[in-house]
Amino acid sequence: MRCFISLFEPGCRGNKAGIASALATTCSDLGISLGIAIIGSVGPAVYRA
Repeated sequence: MRCFISLFEPGCRGNKAGIASALATTCSDLGISLGIAIIGSVGPAVYRA
C-alpha cells in the first residue's frame, strides 16, 4: 500500500494532499472489507470439506 501512496504524496501540496490521503484511506478500507468478505466465504467452505 505504501508504494501506491508514494505515487501521489511526494509532490502533493494543499488540497491535492488531502485528496491523496482520502484515496489512500478509501483503498485501505476497501482492501480490509474485501479481505474479511473473502475469509468469511472461504472459512465455512473449508470447514464443511
